Amino acid sequence: MTAIADLSVFCTEEGGGNPLGIVYTDDPVRTFSKDRCLELVSASGHPELIFVSTAEWEKRRLLQARIFAPKTELSFAGHPLVGLAAHYCSERNLREPWKIRVPATEAFAWANDDFGWIRVAPPPLASGPKDIFSILDALRADALDLSPRMPSAKGGYGDPHLILAFADPERLLEIDPDMAALSELGDAAHGVLCFAIRGGDVTARFFAPGIGIDEDSGTGSAALSLAAFLSRYWRMAPQDFTVTQGHRTGRLCKLYVRRRESGIELGGRVRIL
Repeated sequence: MTAIADLSVFCTEEGGGNPLGIVYTDDPVRTFSKDRCLELVSASGHPELIFVSTAEWEKRRLLQARIFAPKTELSFAGHPLVGLAAHYCSERNLREPWKIRVPATEAFAWANDDFGWIRVAPPPLASGPKDIFSILDALRADALDLSPRMPSAKGGYGDPHLILAFADPERLLEIDPDMAALSELGDAAHGVLCFAIRGGDVTARFFAPGIGIDEDSGTGSAALSLAAFLSRYWRMAPQDFTVTQGHRTGRLCKLYVRRRESGIELGGRVRIL
C-alpha cells in the first residue's frame, strides 16, 4: 500500500489546515495489517492516515476505510472523512452523495467546489467524570476558567473524548497543558476538547497525547460531538456554527458544522497538495 494522496483539510482562505494522507487499495479493509498501517503513519509524518478500500465501490457506491493515528487505530475521525470526501469526488467527478463506512459508523459524503462534507447521526453523549480537578491540573487551568452553565461530558463515536466548556476564548488560548500528565489520565485517554463559544463562533483546542497527538489542528470528531453537546445543554445555541482551531499549532483550521433533522453535517475547505 502506498499513500497516493496528500491533503490539507479544514483550510482557511489563507492556508493552514490539518495534514492528511490517503491510501487507496482494492483489498478488503479486514486484510489491512495494523502494524503496517501504524508504520506508514509514523513514516508519513501525518497526524492521521486513512486507508481506503474501493472493493465495494462499483456495486454499492461505498468506500470502506480504517483510520490510524501515530499510536493507535481510530474507529472514527472527522478530518480524514472530510478529506476523503473532497478527494474522491474530485477524482471521480461525483455530483451525488455516497457512503463511507468506518468501524464506528457510516457517513454520507459529498463535495461542493473545494469543500468536502460528511453527514452522520448525532454521536453518543454521556455525562463527564464527577472529579475533573486532575484534568484541570494537567491542563494547567482552573475551575473558574470553565463556563458555569455547561457541565463536562464525554462524547464521540468509538472511544469518547472529554468535553469541557471554557468561559473565555482568550483564556482558552493561553493554557499550556502538561502533556505527560494528561496522557496518564484515564478520562483524557482519547482526547480532551476544550471550547468557548460566542454567538456562532467557537474557539477550540483538542489535546490527545495518549494517541500520539499532543494538540490537534482540526478535530472533526470533536466538532460533531460538540454539536450533540450543544443540542443537549444549550438549546439556544445556533444551528450552524464555525469552529476555529489550531491557533497554537501553526496550522489554523476552520470547521463548519450544521445541525439538521437528518443528522449533523461537517465540512471544510480541502487543499490537495
